[in-house]
Amino acid sequence: MVDNVGILGFALEVFKHVKSIISDVKLIVIGRVEDIKVNSVEYVGYIPRDRLRELYSKAMVLLIPSNYEGFGYPVIEASASGTPTVGSNAIPQEVLVNGVNGFRIPIFNPKVYATKLVELIKNDELWEELHKKCIEHAKQFHIDKIIDEYLKLYSYYVEKLR
Repeated sequence: MVDNVGILGFALEVFKHVKSIISDVKLIVIGRVEDIKVNSVEYVGYIPRDRLRELYSKAMVLLIPSNYEGFGYPVIEASASGTPTVGSNAIPQEVLVNGVNGFRIPIFNPKVYATKLVELIKNDELWEELHKKCIEHAKQFHIDKIIDEYLKLYSYYVEKLR
């Protein structure tokens, strides 16, 4: 298991493996983290939502090797932009579906993550298929649909209390 402090180090280790196979790849790290100088890694810190959407739409893949995820918003946002995710089993399974909007990696092994990332980056046909599926998958998380589901759930329980 990788702790939250070690997530960046783990991601950099994954990136190192990917970079050894695909030399012209770049990693963009979003959020507040300590800059660790690594070739082809850019740290952008916290950014406004419109810039985040722009980065998601330009990215080939979203990498999330976390050991805890709440609802999985970054995966949904990436999917809505058509960007597949390679992430851990900590991401809720309804949010990251293997072969639909990316791949779930069951173990914290940088080589396993790197293999999946390289496969997605090098296989245009696979990437295009997941790109289309991502956009469709993200539609189920539209805010209007989620609100409607909550209203149905609340109505159900209100009726049970009567």
